[in-house]
Amino acid sequence: MTRPLIAWFGLAAAILVAGCSGEAAQEPEIVKTAQIETVETASKGLTREFVGRVEARIAIDVTMRVGGRLQEFPVEEGDRVSKGDLIARLEVQDYNRAVREAQVRVEQTRTDLVRARELFEQNATPKAQLDSAQTAYDLAVVALDQARQNLEYARFTAPFDGLVTRKYVDNYTQVDAGTPIARLQDTGELRVAIQVPEDLIATVSADSVAMYATFPFAPDRQFPLEYRELIAEPDQASLTYKVMMALPEGVPASILPGMTADVVANVAMKGPVSGAVRVPVAALDDTPEGDFVVWTYDAASGAVAPRPVKPSRLDNGGVLVTEGLQAGEQIVTAGVAGLQEGMRVRPLGDELD
Repeated sequence: MTRPLIAWFGLAAAILVAGCSGEAAQEPEIVKTAQIETVETASKGLTREFVGRVEARIAIDVTMRVGGRLQEFPVEEGDRVSKGDLIARLEVQDYNRAVREAQVRVEQTRTDLVRARELFEQNATPKAQLDSAQTAYDLAVVALDQARQNLEYARFTAPFDGLVTRKYVDNYTQVDAGTPIARLQDTGELRVAIQVPEDLIATVSADSVAMYATFPFAPDRQFPLEYRELIAEPDQASLTYKVMMALPEGVPASILPGMTADVVANVAMKGPVSGAVRVPVAALDDTPEGDFVVWTYDAASGAVAPRPVKPSRLDNGGVLVTEGLQAGEQIVTAGVAGLQEGMRVRPLGDELD
């Protein structure tokens, strides 16, 4: 091979190597995919939906205060009763006999007391004898009162308008004092219970909430609810708090304790929200100094930039931001990890176009 030809091949190889080195130095720009959303103004209120359950204001187990054999047990499960209606009555022969015996004892001790007083006034008996007769009479009176009370305890009447939801025993059963025989629920005021997250408990007052309930069997009817009480101890599993609301008077008889209700709460939030915007919690990033930023997105260049913001509080599943952002701006709401100023991102979904 001639010297000029060798030189030509050497020059060509050098050019190829230089070209490859240049291509290796120019790595392609990495464009990260991120979720982009437009910032919205925070409203002065929010709407929350809950699953509620109808509960009775009061639910009691009916128990007899004395023992005996049930003679009357006229109610059945599902029966509605009015205050004063008979729920159960025991056989009363023994209690009637106890009353008569106590009456006889009172008469006997009264006679003894009169005789002892006469003898004492005649100085024919000591004062101790008179005191003993007086004590015997007093005890007999107490025993008569107790016998009459036990006779009254042999029957149980409804203490309120209610619904019999359970019968634990049948009629003619021998029952002991304190043994539950039925369950009675107060239907004078039905309540709806919901579990409320702690962020609402901390930021919402009862007088700022308007609630109503609907039921699957009557979806077009709205029943306004009135706040009754908050159970201050949270549920250990969900860390939510039980809130009780009252249904209005005159609700259909078909609404019973244990039924499920859909509850809508229109909440007016505490505190000023003028100029505030709401962003997802995932949109917040922090700096080494401990400050909060969000990453704004410029649609023209596709680049992101950090923006210092001042978050206020949790609100309707997001965070209220009172400084640093305006409604209409676009920010990264998912995928903020690893972002750098000036980095180009592709909005989630654009890669499918």
